[in-house]
Amino acid sequence: MYLSPCLVGSSAFIRDIPTTEDVITWKTCCFAGICCFDVGFTLMFGSLAAKTWRIDKIFQQNSRKQVVTDEKLLCAVFLLVCLEIVILIMWHIHDQSVCYFV
Repeated sequence: MYLSPCLVGSSAFIRDIPTTEDVITWKTCCFAGICCFDVGFTLMFGSLAAKTWRIDKIFQQNSRKQVVTDEKLLCAVFLLVCLEIVILIMWHIHDQSVCYFV
C-alpha cells in the first residue's frame, strides 16, 4: 500500500540525480524515473480496479456464491504490473531515449 506512492514520488527525484554531463547516466536516470512512475501508477490504480471488481462481483452475484479471494486480487495486480514492465522493456528496446542538456 505504501510502495506505490513512494515509487511515484521518487520518480521526480531520480531524474535529478545525475550531476555529470555523462549521457549514459542521464538516460539511465531518466528511464528509471519513468519506470518508477509507471509501475507505481499501475500498482495504485490496478489495486483500485481490482478492489472495484471484487465489490462488483459481490453485489452482482445471483444464487451461486462467487468469492473473489485476496489471492485473485493479488494475481490480477501482479499481471497488470508484469504487463507494464513488458511494455516498458519493449519501449526501451525499440525507442531509445534522447537527452538534451539545457
